[in-house]
Amino acid sequence: MRIPLSLFACLLLSVSSARPNSWASGPPLDKIPSPDDLFAFASDPPYGSSKILPREEFLRFLKDGVIEPDPAAIENASDDSWCTGYFFTRDGTPYHWVLCSRHLLGISIGDRSCLIRLKDSEAKSVPSPMNANEAPPLTKAPQESDLFTFTSNLRPATGSAFPLSEKNLRHFLRDGKSVEPQSLYEIRNIEEAKGIQIAPETLNRAPKWFIDHLNLKPAGGPYSFQDYDLYCEGVLVTRDRHVFFWALLSDTALELTSPSGETGILLLPKSSPIEPL
Repeated sequence: MRIPLSLFACLLLSVSSARPNSWASGPPLDKIPSPDDLFAFASDPPYGSSKILPREEFLRFLKDGVIEPDPAAIENASDDSWCTGYFFTRDGTPYHWVLCSRHLLGISIGDRSCLIRLKDSEAKSVPSPMNANEAPPLTKAPQESDLFTFTSNLRPATGSAFPLSEKNLRHFLRDGKSVEPQSLYEIRNIEEAKGIQIAPETLNRAPKWFIDHLNLKPAGGPYSFQDYDLYCEGVLVTRDRHVFFWALLSDTALELTSPSGETGILLLPKSSPIEPL
C-alpha cells in the first residue's frame, strides 16, 4: 500500500490563505453538509500507528458543529486526535476531511473548504484496529456494476498528480483480474517500475517546469511512478456504500485498499492496457 497522500494534509492546512473559513485557494464553503445527506464515510487506510475517526464521531460535526470563522484556529488545534479521510453525499459529491483536534474538523471539495467547530462537545478518534504491516489481502474487489462514483482529487504535497478517467477505471473494474495474495508485493514492484503512458494533449497542457523536471520523452512515456514522482490516486464508493482507495501502478495495474487496510491489485492483460492519461 502506498503512503496515503492525505497524510500531507496538515502541510496544506499550514499554508492556508488569509481568507476566513478556508485553507484552499477557492472561495470558502459557507454551508455544512446535512447529516441526512451523508452517503458513505471512511478514514484513510492505516499507516504506521495511525488513527481513525468513527462514523458516529464524525457525524457530531455535521449535526452540532458551526463554521469556524478564524483560519488561525488551525494553529492552536493540534492534539493527538489527527486523522483524515473522505465522505460522499447522496448526490455523489466527494469531500476530503481532516480531524485537526477533538473540537475542529476541516472539510474540502476541490479548491473550496471550511473549518467546523464543536463548541459544547468533542469528537474522539481511536487507534486503527489494524496495523498497516499486518493487513490481510482484499478478498473481494468491486465490480463495474458496483460503482456509484469516484474521485481523483487526492493532492500530493510534492510531485505531479494526474486524474484517471471513468472509462479507464471501469476498464479495471470490468476486465481486471485479482492478483493472488502471495504475489501482491512482487507484482506491485514490477508494475510500478513499468510506468504509464501520458497522452500528447496532456503534455501540451503541462507547464515548462514540469516538462523540464521530468525530462519527459517526446513519445509520452512510459514514465514510472517511482522514478518521476507521479501520482494517479483517488477514492471510489460502491452502491452499497463501501469505500475503496485506489492507486494506479501502471497501464495495466490498479491497487485497491479498503479503509481497514486490506489490499489487492487488479491486473489487465498486457494486450489491453488503459488509454494514456
